[in-house]
Amino acid sequence: KIAGGQSQHWDRLLDFFVEAVAGPCDGIVWLLDKDDDVGHSLHADDTEHHCSSLLALLTALSQRDVKHLPRGLQMITRGAVSVSANGEGEMVDARQSQYWGLSRVVGAEMPALGCRLIDGDGDVSSLVDVLMNDTQENQIAIRDGRIAGARLVPLKPTGDSKQELKLGADGSYLITGGLGMLGRQAALWLARRGARHVVLVSRRPPNESAQEVIDQIQLLGCTVHVHQGDVSDRDKVESLVNSFGKSIPPLRGVIHTAGVLDDALLSEQTWERF
Repeated sequence: KIAGGQSQHWDRLLDFFVEAVAGPCDGIVWLLDKDDDVGHSLHADDTEHHCSSLLALLTALSQRDVKHLPRGLQMITRGAVSVSANGEGEMVDARQSQYWGLSRVVGAEMPALGCRLIDGDGDVSSLVDVLMNDTQENQIAIRDGRIAGARLVPLKPTGDSKQELKLGADGSYLITGGLGMLGRQAALWLARRGARHVVLVSRRPPNESAQEVIDQIQLLGCTVHVHQGDVSDRDKVESLVNSFGKSIPPLRGVIHTAGVLDDALLSEQTWERF
């Protein structure tokens, strides 16, 4: 039994392979499948556990200079992706999907580990067949015994693709991270296209440069509502959303630009920083 978030625990397990199996670890299968006994999806605590544990494992492998796994790192999910041509008719589990996002980063930054994403449907036999066979595919979905691989295909636009976006004057447009560089430009872009109310959410009050952009927006006839708060605070977000249609015109759209830049390769990350 190990504490997955502790890289030293993974060290001990890797040592076990050397001592008990007379050789290094050849491959890893990580089960991220949701537990139907506890509900339709993993709880937030389970998500944090898996992500922090994977990060700790990658740290342990990096510290041991393990750059290659002959049998790869196989990440098993369920309901993380849709295989329908138009994305309709199949529910996607958002919590499972985020593991694909993290695992794609692993594949890009540590390609020699052979990270492979496999989204199953509960068919154990088909899953074992995929696990036991090598393939160039690294993003796989299993549905009713059939194996699907990810492909990039041209998007066929619907309607008039040249139609100019027109925004109504009777609604509000919410921008998270609204006082940051991206948020300001998004608000200016909306105002130039007819928006008459933009709501800028930020953890800090506007500084001098942000105020200059706000003044530009208001000269275009668009009212700027600055809301100070953190979008990760559910109570504050609910309070803001409840104000639409009352003190602020009804909500018509959302642009999410909030973020904090503290980038690093996964091998250099800690869970606290992550």
